[in-house]
Amino acid sequence: MKLENLADKSLIALYDSIRRQTATGNAAGLRSRVVGQTMRIYADKLRVEMERRQLRFSPIDWHTPQ
Repeated sequence: MKLENLADKSLIALYDSIRRQTATGNAAGLRSRVVGQTMRIYADKLRVEMERRQLRFSPIDWHTPQ
């Protein structure tokens, strides 16, 4: 999937989904299933594209509970 072909809303929705899942895991004190390296790389690519388009978004807190 080419990120540059996605609509702004789709980019934000994908990124927000990862952010919410990570936040839920952090709040529960659990290691989120999406915290893996592959998902972080994907989220970073989404972030770069959103920054390129100058879109507003909330950053992901990658804090991993101990």
